[in-house]
Amino acid sequence: MPLRKRALDLSLLLLLFAALTVACAGSSPIDVGPPGGDDDDGFDGTFSGGAYLALAQEDCGSVSCHSSANQGSTGGLQLPDAAMTITTAAAYAEISAESVVTTATPATSLLLTKGLGTGHGGSQQWDDTDATYEAVLAWIQAGALNN
Repeated sequence: MPLRKRALDLSLLLLLFAALTVACAGSSPIDVGPPGGDDDDGFDGTFSGGAYLALAQEDCGSVSCHSSANQGSTGGLQLPDAAMTITTAAAYAEISAESVVTTATPATSLLLTKGLGTGHGGSQQWDDTDATYEAVLAWIQAGALNN
């Protein structure tokens, strides 16, 4: 094969690789499912597609817990309920205002430890292998961004 053709083939291959790299950058969510990639919980490492949905699935914002109707006994923290009556933006604002997330040491975040039953006024909501815990932890580990 002539040297010129080999150089052209290599250039085209590198160009294709670069194009695929740019096209795929940032498009893969963080897998918070069990080892092996079988992520059937539907959560990703974002707030809107992970932590918010997981907290809503747990019904943390139910009338008896972290709802606007029950603010006095929950320190004012409103969380998503199963009907998703609080928007993702409002839930993020609530969590940020209450300072219940610690990105430096994610596992010590109050949002996680309260759900584990550590000092939680209600009862234990999850353990550290639960999909909700994993989704919230993955979001905090990713920087607790409003995404």
